[in-house]
Amino acid sequence: MKIIITLFFTSIILPLCGQTLAYTAPSGYVKSNLVVGFNPIGINLHGDILVSGIIDSEDANVVTDADVDFTTTLTDADATYLLEISNGAQNGAVAVITASTATTITIEGSGIAAGAASYAVRQAKTLNEVFGTGASATLTGSFNSTGSDIVWVPDGAGDYDRYYYNANFNEFRSTANQFSSPPKPIAFFYPDGAFVEVKSSPKTITLFGEVKKTGTIIAATAGFSIFTVPSPAGQTLDELGLKDDLTQSFSSAAADVFWVPDGAGGYVRYFVHIAGGGTWRSTTSQFFGNEGDTVVTGAISIERKSASTSALAELPAFFSTL
Repeated sequence: MKIIITLFFTSIILPLCGQTLAYTAPSGYVKSNLVVGFNPIGINLHGDILVSGIIDSEDANVVTDADVDFTTTLTDADATYLLEISNGAQNGAVAVITASTATTITIEGSGIAAGAASYAVRQAKTLNEVFGTGASATLTGSFNSTGSDIVWVPDGAGDYDRYYYNANFNEFRSTANQFSSPPKPIAFFYPDGAFVEVKSSPKTITLFGEVKKTGTIIAATAGFSIFTVPSPAGQTLDELGLKDDLTQSFSSAAADVFWVPDGAGGYVRYFVHIAGGGTWRSTTSQFFGNEGDTVVTGAISIERKSASTSALAELPAFFSTL
């Protein structure tokens, strides 16, 4: 379940660095190389905005805008649509839309309190779209999951749903229900990342879409969570703006830890040391140095040590050059 969380944060201008990136404003593509093993990936290019406006009123998980007709735009029964709040107290909140009428949309979960905020609605990307099917399939598939690459998608409750590419039917299916098609294509909730378990040979994934120029809020529960780095060009650890939301300590033993892929199937780990009001340091050099200018791309796993859920602010994907 994806629940809107109230949080404030600031905006910045980002440099161009990180993954292989090509674009013409405001759209483009990102290529991500996957090695054999577990690869964190993120969705940081998006589909077009389908409808936008100003929220007239909210009631729990129902949002009203009397100036639009959602029935003329949210017409694909096989699609999953996402609500994005783009200003106000919940700027950056994202939620799955579960139902709509002419002037209302109902979101998954609860907690909407956006006031007279701007919003936008996009169609979520699917596993079929991200990884391809048929002649365009990039992951190894089979008639079952045994020899197939597996996509591990967060279930919103601290665990993962697993999907494989069924090459016989050209679609992604759950490993828990391998001989039935899903009710509709499996959607990717982009604030979350995912893991791709590559079993045999390296792969290259190419993601097409629009650069999102507004922020995104993420949430991390106790244990391991994965989230998308919002800029397709990458952001530094400092630019992510998460230091004040993470548990800091003198060492990584009690601090939250970022697991950043090293491109070779392993991870480099970082935490926020309490020195100087919060300083990013490597777990291999815990008592000196500052790693805040380290660029991260794609997706990152957070090892959250606290037992409580934390709302984290993730900065926008603005570019200085387009």
